[in-house]
Amino acid sequence: MSEPTLSAIEMEHRVWQLVKAGDMQAAASACDELNSAYPDHDSGWITSSRVAISLNQPGIALQAAEKALEITPDKPEWLLQKMASLALAGFTKAARQLGDQFAYHEFETTFHTATCAVLMRQVGNQEASVFQYRRAIELEPDNPNHHFNLATSLRGMGKAADAAAHLDRALELNPADCEAQLIRSGLRTQTADKNNVTSLKKALATVPEDAPGRVQLLYALSKELDDLGDIAASFEALTEGAAVRRAALDYNIEDDLQQMQDIRDNFDTTFFIEVAEGHTSAKPIFVMGLPRSGATLVEQLLANHSVVSSIGEAQAFGNAMIRLCREKHGKPFTDRRDFLPVARTIDFAQLGADYDKAISEQGESAHLVDKLPANFLYAGLIHRALPKASLIVVERDPLDACLAMFKTLFPRMYPYTYDLEELGKYYLSYRSMMDHWRNVLGEKLLVVKYEDLIENPKDTVEAVLEHCNLSFEEDCLQFHAAANRTTKPSALKVKRELLAKSVGIAENYREQLRPLADRIAEAGVVEA
Repeated sequence: MSEPTLSAIEMEHRVWQLVKAGDMQAAASACDELNSAYPDHDSGWITSSRVAISLNQPGIALQAAEKALEITPDKPEWLLQKMASLALAGFTKAARQLGDQFAYHEFETTFHTATCAVLMRQVGNQEASVFQYRRAIELEPDNPNHHFNLATSLRGMGKAADAAAHLDRALELNPADCEAQLIRSGLRTQTADKNNVTSLKKALATVPEDAPGRVQLLYALSKELDDLGDIAASFEALTEGAAVRRAALDYNIEDDLQQMQDIRDNFDTTFFIEVAEGHTSAKPIFVMGLPRSGATLVEQLLANHSVVSSIGEAQAFGNAMIRLCREKHGKPFTDRRDFLPVARTIDFAQLGADYDKAISEQGESAHLVDKLPANFLYAGLIHRALPKASLIVVERDPLDACLAMFKTLFPRMYPYTYDLEELGKYYLSYRSMMDHWRNVLGEKLLVVKYEDLIENPKDTVEAVLEHCNLSFEEDCLQFHAAANRTTKPSALKVKRELLAKSVGIAENYREQLRPLADRIAEAGVVEA
C-alpha cells in the first residue's frame, strides 16, 4: 500500500471543506479514505462519526466513535460523540448512563460545551444541561444563543425569573430574535405596570409582512394583550398570526379527515371480535388526546410515581407498525390508503414486542409513559398489540380545547390548528374517532376530563393510578411539578392558580368563537 500524499490533518481538513460545501456524500467517502490511511488517528474517527450523524446514520456514527475511544479511552470529547450517536439511534437510556460520566465536565471549547448541554437536555438531565449552558456563557458571554438556550432549559425546570433574565440578555445581544420575544411573553402573566406590548408593536412595525418572525411576534402580542384583558385586540393579533402561519403550510385537512375515516372503516368492531394474542408486557402507559388538552399533566402525575418514568412523545409505535407493514407489503407504499389494509394483516404480537423493545432502550422504570398525542389514532391497534398496556385519553371542554390549540404556535406540528374552520372539522373528526375507540375498547380506555383533574385532583389521580394498577402515592398529586425538582411552595401555588384559570378560557372569546361554537353544537357535541 502506497504512502498517503496528505497528512492526517490535511485529509481531515479536506473532509470539513466538503461538509462546508454541502457535499456530504463526498465528505463520507473522504472519511473512509482518511480512516483507511490513518487508522490510529482518533480525531479522524470522530470526524467520521460527526459526518455520519449529519447523514442520519447512527450505527456508523457509533462505530466510528467507539474506534476513537479504542485509541484514546475515556476522553470526554469522544465520549460526548458516542453519546450523540446513541441518542440519535434512540438508545436514550444508554446515552443518559454514558452522559453521567461527564455531565459536569468543563470542556475547553464552546462547541463541546453547547453540544453537551443539548444532549443532557435531550436525555432528561436538565440540571447538567443548565450547568453546561452556564459554562458556555462563561466561555462566550456575548453569544445570544447560549443565553436563549439556557433560558429554555430554565423554563423547563420552572425557573421563570432566571429564564426571563437570560431572554432579556439574549434580546439585548440580538434584538431580532422573535422566538425569544415569544417565549419571554409566555413566562409570566403580564400586567399593566410590566409588559412588553410597546416593544412588540415596535418590532412588528419593522418586520416585513412575509417574515417568519412576524408570526412569533403576533402570537406574543396576542398573549400579552389577553393578559391585560384586551380580548378584541388579542384575538385580532392572534387571527393575523395564525393566517400568516397557515398560508406558509402545504396542508390539506381532507387528507387527515379521510385517514381517520379509513382507520374506523378498516378497524371496525368486527376486526376486534376475533381474540388475538398480543405481546404480554404491561410496561407501557399510553396517554393520548389532542394537544393542549391536559395530557402533559397526566403524564407528570404518573411520572411522579416511584415506579414510573416518562419517555415523552415517542414515535416508537408508529415506526414499528410502519416497518412491519413495509415488510408485509414487500414494496414501498405509493398511496397512503394502501397502508391500513396491510396493517390489518400484520403480526400484532410482534408489533407489541418491537415497541416494547424500543421503549426499553429509553427508560429503566417498571412502567414508561408514552405521551404522543397522535396515538389516539391507533388506540385500538395499541390494545391489540399490547393488551396489558394502560390506555388513557385526556379530554377538555370542546371550546377550551380548540381555543388553547388556536392560541399555540406549534414548532412543526398540528397544521389544522391555524384556521378555526379547519380546527372545527378536525375536532369533530377526532371526537368521532374517540367514540369509535370507546365503543371498541370499553373500560380498557380510561377517559380523563381535564376539568376533573384541576377541580377534583385527588379522586382523578386515584382513578388514573387504579386504571394503571399502581398504588397511590402523594407525589402524584403534585402533577403541576416534577417530584424530583426543587420547587418553592410559592411557585407551586402560582402554578395551581394558573391551572385553575385555564378552565373556561373560551368564555371571554364567546363572540369571536361563535361560528366554531355553532358548528360544534350542531354536531351534538356540546351546547354552545
